[in-house]
Amino acid sequence: MKWNSMTHNIRGLNDLESIAKEQCFINSFRPKADIVMLQEHKLRGKNLETLGHRLMLGCASWFLETILGERS
Repeated sequence: MKWNSMTHNIRGLNDLESIAKEQCFINSFRPKADIVMLQEHKLRGKNLETLGHRLMLGCASWFLETILGERS
């Protein structure tokens, strides 16, 4: 089975306008992309969980929180 994936660096998804723009961008790749990976979102907890439901309506979503590193 062949899978098509897309990865996208995103930032600033704290407002609804940015989320709407990202939703349009992701939907422009449907149904071509089977897997969409979003990086550098800086969201955690409930904000991260609800992001997938807002961005990819009707799709399954999984989330991994970032592991914050130590700064020297």
